[in-house]
Amino acid sequence: MAAKVKQLYVIMGVSGCGKSSVGTNIADNIGCRFFEGDSFHPEANIAHMAKGNPLNDSMRAPWISAILAELTTHFQHNNQAVLAFSGLKDSYRMRFNALEANVSFFYLDVAEAQLQQRLKARKEHFFPASLLASQLATLELTGSSQVIPIPVNGPINETANKILKHITEMTHEH
Repeated sequence: MAAKVKQLYVIMGVSGCGKSSVGTNIADNIGCRFFEGDSFHPEANIAHMAKGNPLNDSMRAPWISAILAELTTHFQHNNQAVLAFSGLKDSYRMRFNALEANVSFFYLDVAEAQLQQRLKARKEHFFPASLLASQLATLELTGSSQVIPIPVNGPINETANKILKHITEMTHEH
């Protein structure tokens, strides 16, 4: 079996950890497309969360399918992509094995108090701070998919640089 030459870098974690900001920075640095996982949610999911209700596995399944469909199309003509995606459960992350790409998961590790502060400060986002506890309870960092923890304790570019260092090391290993 030939090695997969395409690469997906998934910036994962609970809401408010900085996935979108860090992911955009990384995509800009390596010159590839950034995908915002939240933009693939069906309207029903967004409305459900906006009311303060957590999603369940059956609600997340079509969302993940939509992300995978878009990435499959992207990888027909491109070699790299960065995705902001919560990736809360190993079973969700394992679905990315269907892609014809190597997938690396980077977990943005932020203290809960800081996450609460960030979520309360966010204005135009559908995800209320009241749902953070349910995401933290759902979060699985172990399992079949390897997750690389990235401590977040500084500005966005500092966090992005930590991940870019990992990417550079992984590239040189192959």
